[in-house]
Amino acid sequence: MVARSTALLDGQKHPTAAAIWLTHRSVLRSRSPACSINVANPGSGASVGALPADTTAGVAYQQALTAGFIQPGEYIIAAPGGPIGFSGTLFVGSPIQIQTALPPGTKFDASAGQPFTVNWTGGDTGTLVKVTLQSVNPVNPALAYIYADASAGSITFYPFCTEIEHRPFCTMGPLSSAPDIDVIVEVSPYPANTTMIPSPGLTGGIYATWTYRYVFTGLTIG
Repeated sequence: MVARSTALLDGQKHPTAAAIWLTHRSVLRSRSPACSINVANPGSGASVGALPADTTAGVAYQQALTAGFIQPGEYIIAAPGGPIGFSGTLFVGSPIQIQTALPPGTKFDASAGQPFTVNWTGGDTGTLVKVTLQSVNPVNPALAYIYADASAGSITFYPFCTEIEHRPFCTMGPLSSAPDIDVIVEVSPYPANTTMIPSPGLTGGIYATWTYRYVFTGLTIG
């Protein structure tokens, strides 16, 4: 069972999307129908409900949210009644603010040994920032990613440089062969800090986490 909620936000330095994820890694104690899941923000008073949908992999939940629904603070996640009823609290951390300008058309020259750095401010110490460089060429898919604690404030990708016939040669590996890329920045808790919500209807519990996602398209590696 997976429950996913995503809210689109405006602005290059603000999350393109934010999500709350619910999963379970357990065995159902009952084969009774799945119940609805409610996510509430006590601070704002806003709440949404997600209804179950049958898929080939089991039951899934997905609910679109209004802009700004997910923000730092406490959320109450509950499935009232039913065989796997549960109720618990998830604390959502702070987003980051991307300080590197990454408009479409941005190019960095890896062939000249130029590193690629994403700088940010904000975020909470003890949360993970993941920066991914991803090819948009379906014929030559490639990606590279690096993790850092939010307190680091930056992540840098360095090209691999060597000499060929006494001339310097630098590359970003497969990404240099598929130069059109997207830059994806994600902020989430460390896996060890995933919230577990007990459920009497499961042999384990419900695991809750959150993600802020920033997507920058139309960049090029030279």
